[in-house]
Amino acid sequence: MLPSTLWQVGVAELLSSRRSTFIKVIFPTVVGGLYLFVAPSGFFTASLITVLAAVTGCFGTGITLSRARSEGVLQRITLTPLSRRRIVLEQLAINSAVDFCQMLPLALLTSMKFEAYDLRLLTLLLALGVALVAANLLGLLMIILATTVGEAMLYSSLALFPLLYIGGVFTPVGLEGTRAILSSTVPFSCLQQALLAVIGESPAWPALRVVETSVVAGAGMLLVAALVGPRVLRFEP
Repeated sequence: MLPSTLWQVGVAELLSSRRSTFIKVIFPTVVGGLYLFVAPSGFFTASLITVLAAVTGCFGTGITLSRARSEGVLQRITLTPLSRRRIVLEQLAINSAVDFCQMLPLALLTSMKFEAYDLRLLTLLLALGVALVAANLLGLLMIILATTVGEAMLYSSLALFPLLYIGGVFTPVGLEGTRAILSSTVPFSCLQQALLAVIGESPAWPALRVVETSVVAGAGMLLVAALVGPRVLRFEP
């Protein structure tokens, strides 16, 4: 039976190979879990987990949709009664949920290692969810420019890593300056700051600011997804 929505395409691809699915599920936990015990500092641990979350969401969505477009699946899906905005929002929600399940064991393992069972854990889970939505949305936006899987990965990389830098993932962000202001607009900053709090480092943001920024960013990303939905589902080369 042909898929009638984009999220069915993603789920079908995820379940097409048990070995591939197993690797996708355990990869973040294995890599991040090992780094938890060998990282030279808590900042590097938080950075690695943030990068893993960003790459998991962004590249997975870009590859899936690029392949679906090249195989003509997008064209068939646009012929269904569902609106294009609903199709894109469903895809964004399902992909983000799958990625959250992939990253959840690592988040819980980090919390257990540093004995963060209070508000810090809840803030981390919220920030993780928002960061994954942001990564998946970025992958969706890159589909507007890309026509092949290779282009999707290239454009995603060109957009993702500067955002990670601005968000303070590679080097710490101070309390003042242009970069500190810009970091407030990058959802990955929320995850980085939440992880620093869990690990026991000194985050630049208090928990309340992480929660507020995450909520505002989440609402803004849903609005962007609804606005660009029709453009994402174009199927002309």
